[in-house]
Amino acid sequence: MPTYKLIYFNVTGLGEAIRFMLNYCGIKFEDVRFSFDDWPKYKPNMPMGQVPVLEIDGKQYNQSRAIGRFLAKKGNLYGSNDFEAMEIDATVDSIEDIRQAMTLHYWEQDPAFKAKLKDTLFQKLPNYLDVFEAQVKKNGGYFVGGKLSWADFLWAAYHDYMSFMVERDLIKNYPELKKLVEKVRTLPKVKAYIEKRPDICSQVTRYTLHNIIPTKAQSFLIREQVHIDCQSLDFYNRSIYADCKMSTYKLLYFNITGLGESIRFLLNHCGIKFEDVRLAFDDWPKHKSNVPMGQVPVLEIDGKQYHQSRAIGRFIAKKGNLYGSDDFEAMEIDATIDSMDDIRLVLSQYNWEKDPAFKEKLKETAFQKLPYYLDKFEAQVKKNGGYFVGGKLSWADILWAGYFDYLSFVLEDDPNKDHPELKKLVEKVRGLPNIKAYIEKRPTTQF
Repeated sequence: MPTYKLIYFNVTGLGEAIRFMLNYCGIKFEDVRFSFDDWPKYKPNMPMGQVPVLEIDGKQYNQSRAIGRFLAKKGNLYGSNDFEAMEIDATVDSIEDIRQAMTLHYWEQDPAFKAKLKDTLFQKLPNYLDVFEAQVKKNGGYFVGGKLSWADFLWAAYHDYMSFMVERDLIKNYPELKKLVEKVRTLPKVKAYIEKRPDICSQVTRYTLHNIIPTKAQSFLIREQVHIDCQSLDFYNRSIYADCKMSTYKLLYFNITGLGESIRFLLNHCGIKFEDVRLAFDDWPKHKSNVPMGQVPVLEIDGKQYHQSRAIGRFIAKKGNLYGSDDFEAMEIDATIDSMDDIRLVLSQYNWEKDPAFKEKLKETAFQKLPYYLDKFEAQVKKNGGYFVGGKLSWADILWAGYFDYLSFVLEDDPNKDHPELKKLVEKVRGLPNIKAYIEKRPTTQF
C-alpha cells in the first residue's frame, strides 16, 4: 500500500482541501505541519521551493491543484465524463482566481500598493460570489452536475482562509454557498478530521490581526449524458458512429497569442476543426457580459461555453493523448502547467500595469523569479529526454511553446536563449506538422 505524506504549514490555506480529500477518500497520510519560522529549512528541498507537497512512496508532487485533481480522481470527485471534468476544473480555477486576488492584497506590505490591490479585489469579489451562488443553486446544491465534486471540497476548505483575509464571513449573504460549506464539512470523515485537527490559531495570528478568528476557529468553520465527440474518434470508430453529429468548436479570444495560442496549437495538433474568433481589444466591452466570469478564452462546443484556459487545455489534451500514461504522470503534467502559469502570471501583471511605480515593483518581483523557474524547467526537460514529463510529448510541452511568443514580447527577448533544452523543445513543438501549418497561416498579431 502506498505511503502518503503531506507537507504544509500549520494553517488551512492551500493545504486544507487536500487534507479534506485525503480524509474523505480514506487515505492514511502523515500530516507534516511546520511553522513559518521553520520554512527556510524546508524550502530548498521542495519542488519549485513551494508547498503544499504530497509525497507518495517518497516521490514528491507539487502544486495544490495538481494534487487535488489526482485525489479527486481517486475519490470519484472529478465528474462523470470529460465535459463535467472541464467544468469542475474551470470552477476550481475561478475559485483560485479570487483566492489569489485576496492573497496578493493580504500579504502586500507597501500601503499604496495594498490599497490598489484592495480596490481590485473588492471590485471583483461580489461578481464572483454572485456567479458561484447562482451556479450552486442551478446545480442542486453543488458546483457541477448535481453531485459532490472536488470543486465543492475546495470551496468548503477555503472558507476559513478567505474569510480570514477579508475579515468577515465571506458567505454570510449567500445561502447556497453557506449550505454547501456545511454539507462538505459534515461529511463523516471530514467532520471527524475537523474535530481532531491541530489548533492553528497561534500560527495564524502571529502574522495577522488578532480576534479575526476565535480560539478554535469555529465561527468561520462553519448531467449531461456522455457526449460522443466524433472529431476525436479514429477513422474506423467514425464509421461505427456514422449517425453521430460532428461537434462544432468555436474558440473566442483576442487577436493575440497570450492564453489562447496553446489552445489553438492543441486544437490544430489534434485535428479538431474550429472557428477561430479573434476579438479586437476595442470590441471587448461588447463581448464581456456574454462570457463566463467575463473572461476569455472561451471554447464553445455545440453552443455550450467552457472557460478557463487550463480547463480547456486539459480537456483537449485528453483527446490528443497528451495527458500522460497514468494519473501520476497527469499530476506531474498538471504541476508543470501550474508552475508555468505562476511565472506567466507575474510577468503579465508587470506587463499590463499602467502605474510606473507599481510597474517597477512588479518588474523587480518578476525578474527575480524568472531565472529560477527557467533553470528548473531546463533541468526538468533535460532529465526527461527533451520533454517536460515522461520522455514524450504532452500538453505541458505545447503550453510552453504556445507561450513563447507572448513571453518574448513581455521580456523583449527570447526567454529560452540561455536554456538550450527549452529552446529545442519549442522548436520541436512548433515543427509538428499541424502546428507548423497553423503558424504559417495564422493572422499577424502584435504578440
